[in-house]
Amino acid sequence: MAGIKQLLDKEGYTASKRASMSGYKLGIQIVNNISGYQEESGDATRWNGYVFILGRVDN
Repeated sequence: MAGIKQLLDKEGYTASKRASMSGYKLGIQIVNNISGYQEESGDATRWNGYVFILGRVDN
């Protein structure tokens, strides 16, 4: 969990900012060592990365 908090801080979502975001949901998609192929060359590769998703339900 500490690693996720560090990533959130790095992206500007500090603990105080996260606490002030009532009504919002913050999701994280983590891609870790997924095998696949390069689109252009067809070479085998592995993907790693993360995506932050922020959403709010409108009433």
